[in-house]
Amino acid sequence: MGDETLPPAQGAQPAPPPAADAGSLPRPLRPLHGAFLWALSTPGRRGFYYNAMRLVMIVGMLGLVTAVILPEITNTAQPAPDPLTVAKWLSIAPHNTTGLSGRVDGDDVVAGNFTVASPHGQAVAFDVLPSGNGNWSERMSQNLYPMHPTGASPVTFTAAYTDWYAFLWTNPSNSTVELYVDLSYLSSAPPA
Repeated sequence: MGDETLPPAQGAQPAPPPAADAGSLPRPLRPLHGAFLWALSTPGRRGFYYNAMRLVMIVGMLGLVTAVILPEITNTAQPAPDPLTVAKWLSIAPHNTTGLSGRVDGDDVVAGNFTVASPHGQAVAFDVLPSGNGNWSERMSQNLYPMHPTGASPVTFTAAYTDWYAFLWTNPSNSTVELYVDLSYLSSAPPA
């Protein structure tokens, strides 16, 4: 019934460009609008425009990813050394204490060793104390690494929780002690 009023079917026709009143656009945009309508006027131009925009987007995204990643790959700056990664000589006066301190994250390890070089074999006490308040006796009661005084020993301290720890050597003798300390801070976090 309504089919008699339709014209006979014809081959596919290109879509006409969208009609827009160029006179309503600001004067600087009119040439751009004309170029846009020209680019979309035929199927071949529309396909070229579509493929060109895909290429621009792909190259742009690759350029953006490269710009973000390249500085990280080529960065040769070393991270700041941890204060607990040391290899140094310590001099301890008679009946005195010296040491190193630094922040240790939970489950991280401080490993290494120490050796008394002069006088050879002189025993020193080694203690690891967490940060806290109180006098020396109260702090020493919190010793996290109790060991008998010795002239040389390996050190492997694993922090149970994140805190600021002091690694202390005490000289109980009446002579000055020269101590060589070699410690490394080993992070449990995966590399970045």
